[in-house]
Amino acid sequence: MITAKNIHKYYDNLHVLKGVDLHIKQGEIVSIVGSSGAGKTTLLQILGTLDFPEKKDNTSLELNNQNVLLMKDKALSKFRNKHLGFIFQFHQLLPEFTALENVCIPAYIAGNDKTTTEKEAMKLLDYLGLSDRIHHKPNELSGGEQQALAIGRALMSNPRLLLLDEVSLGLAPIIVKKLYEILPRIRATGCSLIYVEQDTNQALSASEYAYCLLEGRVSLEGKPADLSREQIASAYFGIGVNK
Repeated sequence: MITAKNIHKYYDNLHVLKGVDLHIKQGEIVSIVGSSGAGKTTLLQILGTLDFPEKKDNTSLELNNQNVLLMKDKALSKFRNKHLGFIFQFHQLLPEFTALENVCIPAYIAGNDKTTTEKEAMKLLDYLGLSDRIHHKPNELSGGEQQALAIGRALMSNPRLLLLDEVSLGLAPIIVKKLYEILPRIRATGCSLIYVEQDTNQALSASEYAYCLLEGRVSLEGKPADLSREQIASAYFGIGVNK
């Protein structure tokens, strides 16, 4: 599904990503953890084709068996709209539109039939527990409901890959728990999920595979059940890690 090799990224003289490799299977839930500044969000943006790695020997990024680094802008935009869904820290919902309208927007932009689109959106909102909120505007929803709405909007295009950037930030623990309970249901549709989190315990409990970043490098990876607390602490904080 996703194979990234030798991913580097600079911002001026700051070397943010330093040769990251990863492989993600179709339908897999993967977490990327690490402290602030480790390069998590930058990596997520590159995986989602919103940013690009440096051109280096052996650098590649394949999504659905296609090397997206070789695509022209128009083809890449079409690929992104068809196969990828994004959920950011800040929901980026349109405040003047209702919950139903916010979810429908991607399909409207694609030129889909209005009646069919609204039926699909209603199913999604019911699936996400928002069926009684369809006529509410974002400022009338709780933080958790807004995040669930953002998930619904991202799912309207039936993405093969859903990328989530610290969606639990600022939310109450009980709301975070409910949001993470949605992820396996999304995975059941065949969609792969990659999410970035600073909360290591939450991230590992919800994922099937995990990558820990430390100063732009993968310091640890594996199935969460196979990783000890000592390994995770060492990889997260750099204790005993050769740099």
